[in-house]
Amino acid sequence: MDPLIENYQQLAALTSQIRKAASEGDWDPIPGLDEQCSRVMASIRAAPDAATLDRESRLTIAQIINEIIEIHKEISNLTRPWLGHLQQTLDSASQEKRLQQAYLGR
Repeated sequence: MDPLIENYQQLAALTSQIRKAASEGDWDPIPGLDEQCSRVMASIRAAPDAATLDRESRLTIAQIINEIIEIHKEISNLTRPWLGHLQQTLDSASQEKRLQQAYLGR
């Protein structure tokens, strides 16, 4: 199998792992998985142009890319509420700090 296709398959597998972690609310492994995705993407960018591949290989890559796009949509839907909650927490902490500085001089 072509190494470029293997890289795209690896990227799809990593993206699926991120979706699984997000769906379970297990946020800790996501930064490491995202870092692995970045490394695979660097390999993809460094690879020869996909236009040199045969038609079947290009179609395979296109299917994998579409799968990755769909997974990213799911990840976005799963992480949006968590990110909103995180923003509220940060806003509350910032407001608390401003109040302490104003009233306690800390």
